[in-house]
Amino acid sequence: MFTLSTEDESQYYGQRRHHWQPARVIVSSDIADAEVTRRVMANCATSTVLTVPDVRGRTDRQILADALQLAPSTSDTELTHLGRTSLLLTDSTELFQQMAVGPAMERRCFNFLKILPYTGVCPYDCSYCWFKDPVLIPRVNVRFFERLPTALAQLRQQGRTPTLFTFTHYKTDCFTMEHLTGFCRVATEFFTREPGFGIQFLTKSDQVESLLTPSIASPKAIVTFSVNPEWITKHVDLATPPLSARLDAARRLYHAGFNVMLRVDPILEFDGWPAAYDEMVESIFQHFEPTHVTLGTPRFQDVAELTTVATRIPSARARAFMEDQASRMAVTKPGAPTADDSFQSYFKNMSVSYPDAVRVNLYRTVADAFRRHRPQLALGLCEEPAKIWDEVGIAWTGDKTRDCSCNFVPLAMRQLFTADEADRVALQTAEARTQDARIVRNVNADA
Repeated sequence: MFTLSTEDESQYYGQRRHHWQPARVIVSSDIADAEVTRRVMANCATSTVLTVPDVRGRTDRQILADALQLAPSTSDTELTHLGRTSLLLTDSTELFQQMAVGPAMERRCFNFLKILPYTGVCPYDCSYCWFKDPVLIPRVNVRFFERLPTALAQLRQQGRTPTLFTFTHYKTDCFTMEHLTGFCRVATEFFTREPGFGIQFLTKSDQVESLLTPSIASPKAIVTFSVNPEWITKHVDLATPPLSARLDAARRLYHAGFNVMLRVDPILEFDGWPAAYDEMVESIFQHFEPTHVTLGTPRFQDVAELTTVATRIPSARARAFMEDQASRMAVTKPGAPTADDSFQSYFKNMSVSYPDAVRVNLYRTVADAFRRHRPQLALGLCEEPAKIWDEVGIAWTGDKTRDCSCNFVPLAMRQLFTADEADRVALQTAEARTQDARIVRNVNADA
């Protein structure tokens, strides 16, 4: 079991990147005169602006090489540094992505669609993050909100309401760019006016002032903070605001009238973890009342990916922590990579985690800590099969399919529904339960 230490490594955890600023701005020539381009550039502290031809279809390596006139021998280390310290302003017609855990549509996360005003915009270095791209340029889609009305009209025609959009991407933290773009405030105001749609912001940032001055609280806007105990946020979530800062930001939003939710994900096993999570939950309720809490545990596509994640961590302490975590993980979850696309392969490519018994113990302990404060608090699990729900003892409420579910739609979104939408969700719930029972029968028959 990994033992927590307190020796100083301030060069890693002391540098909290509250207001990221690019060293250079790379502008695609086709959007050089756009209003959003001018606004973002005005908020950037750099005087280095590079205009390049239309970047569509080009890799980040190619864009950097052309914009900076780099030699072919430029190392990956240098390219990584240049990419992370640059900002690319561009245009894209890709506005949404399905939240997914593999190509089997029956086992995708049906609760959210990701919106993509940004991609690659995360200045944090969380040690368990599996997205360790060697070369990645943060991108802003400057025409995103211009294109959005047409895209929403198409979703309505397809019967895709109600839909909650989540402003995140696995390589993006939405509030870390807010001082440059103002997109979180724009998105809140935009979706407040759009029947059938809502917006969730997923973040580890504490920079939420744009939603508060003045407050634009809306029942259609939810802010979800990713949290972990103080030692983890300080020594493992490298460069992020500590737990205390995140909870203070959540408190201010809550008292301003926002729905505030939490993700405790990944729940990690380390020396003294039960007391650490209990203390975290105690602190949460001293600050605000969460609408919903989603629990998750570490998961990786394969063992090689987990090894890569651990070896690229700059902090010796965080690297030792993740190496210890990796030693206790294996292919334990449903969805070991296979060639087929059947129901049995849901969770494809995210099957490396703790053993079932460890995950159940983690979930039960943290869930019970929340229940001691609020027995009726809405809880859900992320990317867990039905049997884990049953063993943990969290009641499933039917958000499309229990096997990739977080109980979100029926509980946290109910207030957003029209009467017709509520009826549709009730029908989807019934269909989900029927589908889940059929899948269980099929799996048992195959066994």
